[in-house]
Amino acid sequence: KAQAFSDMFTLDFSTDVFKWEEISKTKILVFGGLDRRKRYGDIWIFDTSTKKWEQPAVDGAPPTPRAHHSATLVGDKVFFFGGYSGHGKTSSDFYALELDGYLDPESEKPLTWTMPTLKGKGPGPRFDHSSTLYPNRYVVFGGQDNCQMYGDIHYLDLEKMAWDEEGGGSPMSYSFDVCSQYAAAIESVPNYKLFCIFGRKDLMEYSNYVEVMDCGSMTWSNPPASGESPEAREDTAIAYDNRACRLIIFGGWANRWLGDLHTLNVAPIIGPPYACMGVAPEFGPVFGDTEVTLKGIKFRQGNKIEVRFGSGKMEAIVEGRCTDSSTIVCRTPNYELFGAMEVDLKVSINGEGWTVNNIKFNYFANTSAKNCAAFGPGLQPEGMFGIEMPFLILAKDTCAARRTSGGDKFVLTITHTNDPKGLYPGTWRSVDLDDGVYEVFYQVPTKGRYQIDVNYEDPQGAQSPIRGSPFFVECLDPWTVHRVAGVAPNKRKGVNLNTLGKDVLLYGGNNLGVTRINTAHDAWTWEQLEVGGDAVPHRSNQSTSLVPGGMLAVFSGLDLSNGSDLHDLNTLSQPSEGNFEWKHHTVADYAKRPVRLPAVKVEEEAPPAEEAPPAPASEGAGSEEGSRPQTAAEEAKSEAPAEGEEGAATAEGEAPAAPAEGEEGAAPAEGEAPAEGEEAPAEGEEAPAEEQEVVLAPPAPPTPRQFAASCMVSGKKLITFGGESGGELINDFALVDMSASELQWVEPAVKGEVPFPSKGCCMAAANNNLYMFGGLARDDEEQDYLLENPTMIVYSFDAMSNSLTRQEIQTTGPMPESRWNGIFVSNAPNQLFLYGGLDAKNKAVNSAYLFDTQKAKWTMLYRADAELTPVGIGPICTLVGQRMITLNMNPGSPKFDLVQACHAWSPLMDAVNQRTPLNVAAVDDESIHRFD
Repeated sequence: KAQAFSDMFTLDFSTDVFKWEEISKTKILVFGGLDRRKRYGDIWIFDTSTKKWEQPAVDGAPPTPRAHHSATLVGDKVFFFGGYSGHGKTSSDFYALELDGYLDPESEKPLTWTMPTLKGKGPGPRFDHSSTLYPNRYVVFGGQDNCQMYGDIHYLDLEKMAWDEEGGGSPMSYSFDVCSQYAAAIESVPNYKLFCIFGRKDLMEYSNYVEVMDCGSMTWSNPPASGESPEAREDTAIAYDNRACRLIIFGGWANRWLGDLHTLNVAPIIGPPYACMGVAPEFGPVFGDTEVTLKGIKFRQGNKIEVRFGSGKMEAIVEGRCTDSSTIVCRTPNYELFGAMEVDLKVSINGEGWTVNNIKFNYFANTSAKNCAAFGPGLQPEGMFGIEMPFLILAKDTCAARRTSGGDKFVLTITHTNDPKGLYPGTWRSVDLDDGVYEVFYQVPTKGRYQIDVNYEDPQGAQSPIRGSPFFVECLDPWTVHRVAGVAPNKRKGVNLNTLGKDVLLYGGNNLGVTRINTAHDAWTWEQLEVGGDAVPHRSNQSTSLVPGGMLAVFSGLDLSNGSDLHDLNTLSQPSEGNFEWKHHTVADYAKRPVRLPAVKVEEEAPPAEEAPPAPASEGAGSEEGSRPQTAAEEAKSEAPAEGEEGAATAEGEAPAAPAEGEEGAAPAEGEAPAEGEEAPAEGEEAPAEEQEVVLAPPAPPTPRQFAASCMVSGKKLITFGGESGGELINDFALVDMSASELQWVEPAVKGEVPFPSKGCCMAAANNNLYMFGGLARDDEEQDYLLENPTMIVYSFDAMSNSLTRQEIQTTGPMPESRWNGIFVSNAPNQLFLYGGLDAKNKAVNSAYLFDTQKAKWTMLYRADAELTPVGIGPICTLVGQRMITLNMNPGSPKFDLVQACHAWSPLMDAVNQRTPLNVAAVDDESIHRFD
């Protein structure tokens, strides 16, 4: 006979022998239910401490009496959803019973029914469903109504109190429709696991499946369960034992009531209270001893930390070390007994069980040097010095199988076969493609026959040559000597080599003016030009820039007639074929501009010193050698205003004029009492520091200098920076618009950090950005040093306001060697070309780089022996199109009688811009020398 019960039991499973006993340590809330055909809507609470039932007072409108609903404790509320109220009435209403007043012994607030306002489309009416909770999610799952069963899953976002829309992060439906099942979300790291066990699939058809959904990936799995399965059933009572990580299962309905008891160990699914999320590196040799770092969640120190590689009969366990809550470090075990394969990686701390995340580690067979091969253009019989030559290394293991991961170490030694002192070794770099293939790039500094030894270094540090090593390459000169007729100019310092149209012009360093080579024809000839136009002082150490429209701008330098620094601006142009003219430009001085003078600290009164004789006035560019021209700020401070001008000093003994109404009065002199209303500083306090004085500097030209940097920016605006003036390094910017009808010097406003004072900075412009690299600076002990830029200095230029704004960029690629006085020009859209220069000891830097301004990436083009450039002078070069022209001297010659051109430059630049990787997809023993 069907009967409802009101008795209550607990099952003690704290020991291996389960025991039914009295309830303790909790209160149990009961709402609704069914007794024969009567449904209830009342609330009862059983107090286990007094072992008494209580029917508490409840405020608010209660739900209709019902059964087969769900109840879930969520914080200090109980959520009730759905249920069946009889006479075919199935519910989808959502109630919350607020417990906060009842749980607080000092509160008189009763239990309260509410109906929260929910957003979105939730589950439809149903009963015999399941509901559960995991962080910030309330879940309703399965169930049935009067017509059908359900397998859908619905999420309620507890922060927004909104049902997740379909496809908006909700998990897909269960694999079949189910009702009267057990569903519960159990805490696991890193994601909760939603278990679904038992239930009814159809009329009188029951399930005993165990299915688990990962609440992070929202994917279902059907883990295998060992042991004898319980009988399929529905309406089963299940509880989770979090200490032993197991489910306790009692009774249920399978066309009859059941009273059996089972346990299900879910530890392999739930795992310990920590998780392993990744490992680096993800691969290593089978002989082990590779240090790996495991990243995870909630790791902790323990007496016994174990890391397991593999499982079952093919597992190896090593000791781990916890460095912080997210890191465990260990060394891989030797796996040669089992061979190369992918294995599972697990962690256990203090025997709490192994982590359950699927983390993989790949063991590979040992690399065999004799099976590794190298091939590519860099190993052909002939190559070129100075230019990076590439080849590939294909790594193979002891079974001659191609490696599928990286991490091998190959070592190159590149030696000149006729260099017993080792003066000309090659350099190299490699790129691990992480698939068993390594790109290698090497350079040699001079011509001759080179031996390239390629060795594999095993983990113990022993090196063995790979197959075919050593390789021999005859490295040729990439430069071709161009025969030039005529009288070659004398060797000298302080020169510039520029290209104006098809003419290569040599200027500076002597009193002979301009010498040219016309490259428009095959036959080249040196020609000393007769230049007309204005008289221009002969100079050295000048800066030059190509002005759009066929002009060469020459600014500043050292006047060879009197040894003074210059600040004049001249242009060289070719109005007609073969006729060159100088034009000296009269440029208006800087306009008056604010200059902030340093604050002067007032010292304590001291006995007056003897008056020093007045210093001689500065004579600017024509001053005696060794004198330093005044800066604009110094001139402003020393220049007294004329009589009647605002701010004129009062005559001796004359009282200062009173300030106008609203103006601030002058500060009292030392020893004077403060003016009325002012407060004197407290005893022991220092008077506030004087503010820096801001004055208007008078009109002036840029400071005379040599070794300035200059380039064209935003069309025809010439900008200069820094240099050396009277032996002092400076760091000012000056600008003049060469397209203006009347030229005037402008001092650009600089926003952000200003570069260090330096000379010979390499400066170029592209796309209204100013790029600065290197330069020679000076320390407090008057010692020169190179500015070693960790990155490029970049300023954006605003042509409307003539202002510069410092930009922070991170460059990639090989950083060029530090240098000063090199060539830095724009040679293509979004591309700058850097070559030559000197180091801190004035030794030549014989290397060339490209800089991609869009990608902020350096690419090395050329690097060779510094002795291949003019000794004591450094590289002298210019670009004619994409071809580079350099000047040098034949051995023992005092003249620039060696003109060289790099014809490989253009195809090399094309290769850099559109480099095609070597093809190794079909490499085998028969086609080892094939490459694209």
